[in-house]
Parts: sequence; structure tokens; C-alpha cells
Amino acid sequence: EIQTKIAKKFGYVPVRGSSKRKGVQALLSMKRAMEQGCCGVFALDGPRGPIHKSQPGVLFLAQKMGYPIVPVATSADRAWVLKNTWCHYLLPKPFSHCYIALGKPLGESTISGKLESSELDRIMAAWTAEADRKMGRTPEAEEVFVNKTNLFPR
Repeated sequence: EIQTKIAKKFGYVPVRGSSKRKGVQALLSMKRAMEQGCCGVFALDGPRGPIHKSQPGVLFLAQKMGYPIVPVATSADRAWVLKNTWCHYLLPKPFSHCYIALGKPLGESTISGKLESSELDRIMAAWTAEADRKMGRTPEAEEVFVNKTNLFPR
């Protein structure tokens, strides 16, 4: 809900839905908006989680429309962690420094259907860990496994 309010303040039009509730309608609304020139943005783990586990809608829509997925992760050096939310939402404190990590577009593997949810989760976890590292945040207890490919070009 916090993300939705912030997005609206910046002029974005949120499309509501989840894999459990109104998912098909949300995907169709997102598809129509993208066909009209809007960018499609997903919270990969959906509104109910589990945390850091992508839901199938983003891969399905990207493949059907032939669009790449661009990994985006954020962090802040000072933030409130909202423990009462299922995802432990990170809300930057005023005047904190924020970092936005943008990955390379995952085009060919997404469009061809070769990108699996588990691989997308691994890529997103690596980018989130990188953003947290840049901001001096301690990584979560979960270990992030990164293969030998260069995910973070300098």
C-alpha cells in the first residue's frame, strides 16, 4: 500500500491484483496500459509474498509481449524497516542517501521462455544485496548465491 501511494504521487497508475485475487484482470489491465505506451512495473513477490519469491505474472506478460525484464533494486543508508508488513518494507528516512541498482535487461532469455522464476529470484536477490552493500546495510540472514557471471559491471 505504501508503494502504491508513492507511485500515485509521481503520476503512475497502479494496477491492482495478485496471483490470488484478480490476477487475470490485473495482467490484462497491465497489458493494455503497456500497449498504450506505459511502462510495466511489478513488485515481483506480489502483495502477499512469500518475500523475495517472484510470482508468474511478470514472466508470463514479458514473454507474451516480447519485452525484457529490467531488474531494479533499492536500498538506503538510513531507513525504517516496517516489521509489521509481510515484506519488512524499507522506508528511507528523511535526508538519507538512497541507491537504485538497475540491472541489464533480461531480454532474450525472458522472451524465449528460458528464464525461470528461480533464476529471476536469484538475480533480484543479488541486485538487492548489491544495493544494500553500497548503502552499508547488513545483508539479511539468507545467503545469496551468485554464479560466476558478471552481474555487477563496473
